[in-house]
Amino acid sequence: MTDSEYDPINEQEHMDFSEDENDVNNDEILPDESASNINSRLSSKASSRSTTRSKSGSSVWQFFDRNSEQHPGHPVCSTCKTVFEAKTSTSTLRRHLDLHKIVAPKRKQKSIDDYRIDPHTPKDQKERDDGVITWIICDQQPFTVVECPQWRQMISKFDPRYRFHNRQTTKEQIMNQFNDKKTQVKNLIAGILGKVSFTSDMWTASNSDAFLSLTIHYVDNNWEFKNFLLDIIPFSVRHTGVNMGDAIMNVLYEYGLAGKALALTTDNASSMVVCGNYLADELEFEFDNLTFAHYRCAAHVLNLAVTKGIELVDESVVKVRKLMHFIKTSSPVNNALKALCSVKNITYLAPELDVKTRWNSTYYMLNKW
Repeated sequence: MTDSEYDPINEQEHMDFSEDENDVNNDEILPDESASNINSRLSSKASSRSTTRSKSGSSVWQFFDRNSEQHPGHPVCSTCKTVFEAKTSTSTLRRHLDLHKIVAPKRKQKSIDDYRIDPHTPKDQKERDDGVITWIICDQQPFTVVECPQWRQMISKFDPRYRFHNRQTTKEQIMNQFNDKKTQVKNLIAGILGKVSFTSDMWTASNSDAFLSLTIHYVDNNWEFKNFLLDIIPFSVRHTGVNMGDAIMNVLYEYGLAGKALALTTDNASSMVVCGNYLADELEFEFDNLTFAHYRCAAHVLNLAVTKGIELVDESVVKVRKLMHFIKTSSPVNNALKALCSVKNITYLAPELDVKTRWNSTYYMLNKW
């Protein structure tokens, strides 16, 4: 019998059957034996066999001796040699083991599902597939993770009935889920009765890839304000206002929002100003939309004003920036500063440099100086 065909239930049945065969030979009725003796002998054997089977299954018995010559049939603790009654329950013996700080784990009674190796139903398999692809998406795992032997071994331990897929099938499942979500978003947008507005921003990642975000804002039929990220558009062309306007218009057409567009809010970059004006012209020409307007972010306007004002004390800010950079990049100086703060009983504040695109970073840098 192979490992995959091993069945503890059947094995126990075979063991019991063998024992019964031996008992048949020992249970022969003698010619001179009375009926009462026969019944007594058979009842005693059945009782003894039942007791042996019930006790042999508990992990408690590996810590007790039941075949002691001085106390036959009585459990004797292997650690302290305490003798118990023959009918002492395993719960009592387990509590005794607690005194010796010995743990006898309880054996979980297995159900028929523990021995099943057949695949899940299509519905159950899909639920598990959805869990896998959700993890891949949220954790940004590569498609090839589903072909990793160690990963498959781990999942098989948790669920032997799960059937694995290759990376191509996993990719198709993820794309199907994306298309389903996209359809749901389109249906949701189709139910918006009023106008919608947008916010947009362009940024460049550390690997020089550029992206344009577009977020939708609206009031639903229950008069609740809603917003969500509508799209992140990869940008491989020049970051001109016209190119950004064309990219946004394509998204508006795809989701049927061109006729519902009310406003677009962006930062004060010159390309974004051109983008806003371009969208206004396109929507007026294509949809007679005369209410669309482009707004400049008030927070960005305030940041520009503050940045301009800081130039009046720019010489002092530059000195603080150089000092922070020196402390931050020098381990001996940084460690000496920590030691000094400890001696003076002063809270140590890690040095911080300002970043141009993080509007409050200059304030935080000066606040730690």
